[in-house]
Formats: sequence, structure tokens, C-alpha cells
Amino acid sequence: MDIKINLAGLIIEIEGFPYKEVPENMVPFICNNEKEADFKYRIMVESELKSDKGTLIFENNIRKIYINNSKYFVYFSYKMGDDSSLEISTVFDIESKEAQIYVDRKFIELTNGPGLLMSSLDIDLVLLLFNRIIMHASVVEYQNQAILFSGPSEIGKSTQANLWKKYMNADILNGDRATIDISKDITNVYGSPYAGSSKIYRNESAPIKAIILLKQGEKNSIRQLVGMELYRNMFPRFSLARWDDKLSNISMNIIEEIISRIPVYELTCLPDEEAVKLVCDTVF
Repeated sequence: MDIKINLAGLIIEIEGFPYKEVPENMVPFICNNEKEADFKYRIMVESELKSDKGTLIFENNIRKIYINNSKYFVYFSYKMGDDSSLEISTVFDIESKEAQIYVDRKFIELTNGPGLLMSSLDIDLVLLLFNRIIMHASVVEYQNQAILFSGPSEIGKSTQANLWKKYMNADILNGDRATIDISKDITNVYGSPYAGSSKIYRNESAPIKAIILLKQGEKNSIRQLVGMELYRNMFPRFSLARWDDKLSNISMNIIEEIISRIPVYELTCLPDEEAVKLVCDTVF
């Protein structure tokens, strides 16, 4: 079937989705918008990517990426229980803003196939083409504005978001990976289908009031970050396409624009109501 998803204000079309149902996390983002898609994927089953892949620019244990002119060739390899592997290969044409995905027929028979296929779309690459970027953050909406809590893994992003829900009656828009959009004068953050263990998948947005970088400590304190300290602490919080200079430069430009627009604070905190009040008094 053919489906469209509304992601961070973009219409993304997926032709030939080879399943009857989409994964749970994608359901809130399915749309029937008649507008022409901003980006289009075409899925081919039982096809092989036979082309000059170009130059290898990235490789890890499950993915290889090649570049050839304006096209990226991405190969995902998934290990099966019997030590065999199945592959999803994608060719991204960033100039025409479309991608072709080649999927092994055996992959379609997997119970977790829909989720694996969706996770191999490399949505973060697509978002960069439209001045959007994914930030690892939990997002709350309070007084129609958003606060983003970010920091290293297990630092307490979800904890602070839940404290705001408890003490300030704030709404949680996303629990793990939110999308920031700088394409307009107002910098918005969007909920996304990628929410980690929180499973909060809300197709909603709000203008960003502040970004809070978390740091554990023995007492609650907050300070605004500036200069190189600001840059040094912010860049690791984003999904960056470090494997390609062009995309990396786009990423850096977006982050620099975010930093120029939005105040960023470092919050040394305990998981308590005082930390919530401290942020609220500082930001609002």
C-alpha cells in the first residue's frame, strides 16, 4: 500500500509499503494530505541494487554508506537467528528529494519487519534537507511553549519531563528524539515516532522557549551557557551526519542557528519539585 506521514510539518510519501499495518509509533503520523509530498520513498521487494555505488564513506557492523555524485547508497544488514543475514538497501537522491528502497522478500515475512523497515528510512537525513534536525531530548509543553531537556543517556531527561507533568501539569510531547525546525522565524519543536521507552508518540508541535542541558549534582542550580562552553555541550545532543561533509555542514549550520535563537541553560539538579520551580522561575 501507499502511505503518507506528516513528520515535523513535512509530507513524506512511502510508495509500496509491503505490509497491511504500520508500526504503532507511526500511527499518529499517518495523514491523508493531498499536498504533493516533500520527500518520496519507493519500496521494491525482491529487487537488488545493481549500480555503481561509488566511494565508501561510512561503515559499522550493520551499515555501509557509499556516495556517488548527489546520491547516497545505504546498506543495512540484519543478522537472523540462524546466523544468516537480510539486507535493506536504499539509494538517496538528495537533489530530486526521493529514495528507492530495495527489500529482500524474506524480510517481509518477519514479525518485526514493519518496525525494522521504518527504522531504516534514515529520516534524520531527510529532515536535514528541509532545515530540520533531530535532538536527543524529552520535551514538555507549558503555557503553549516548549522546554527541551537534554543530556547524556540516563541523565534524567524523562524524569524531569515527568516532574513537570506532575507539578506543573505540563504535557509531554516526546520522550527521547524530538525534531527542531528552523525553517521559519519561529523555532518549533515537533514530537516524533522515535520516543524510546517513553512510547510517547505525539504529532504535535510548540515554539521553543528554552533548552535545558542536565547535569547531576547534590543540589539544584541553573546557569545560562555562552561561548565555546555552549557549543561544546550542545553539539553532542544532535543526530549528526558526520560521514559526509555536505550533510555535516548543514547539520552544523542548523545547530548554530538554534543556538543563536534559543537560550540554553545547564541545570544541575535533583529529581524533585525544587528543580522544576527553579527552571520555571528562570525561563518564564
